[in-house]
Amino acid sequence: MQSLITKSSNQMLVARWLLTCCALVFAMVILGGVTRLTGSGLSMVDWRPIMGIIPPISVDEWQMTFDMYKKSPEFIVKNYDMDLEGFKGIFWLEYLHRVLGRLIGIVFFIGGAAADMYIKRSSIFSNSSYSVFMIYNNLFQYKNLLC
Repeated sequence: MQSLITKSSNQMLVARWLLTCCALVFAMVILGGVTRLTGSGLSMVDWRPIMGIIPPISVDEWQMTFDMYKKSPEFIVKNYDMDLEGFKGIFWLEYLHRVLGRLIGIVFFIGGAAADMYIKRSSIFSNSSYSVFMIYNNLFQYKNLLC
């Protein structure tokens, strides 16, 4: 009876992880749509995936970031009349979109590693289903390394 309870609770942990991943991806689609519809995409011209989590804080940092954006094709062609305050508005949507992408990567990576260890020890999936799960998981992790 104890092993049945443990197996059931482990399956619930995997199910919660998968539901969390689904919710985060859904949020990413919504935020990505808002980012696209408001024209906020590509407003971040300097994105450092590892160390670039901290946004501009001081007025000088904002001005420096805006000056870099002024050199981008998007500004030259589309947003040539934008001021610093307008730039801040589109910057924050793109920033949240990218931070959410990082969060999704972390949740997938940690949860995927834990789920992989659990799935290997149990018999939740057949061998073919496990292979498909691992292919998708590995492809997603590879994509996270690229961004």
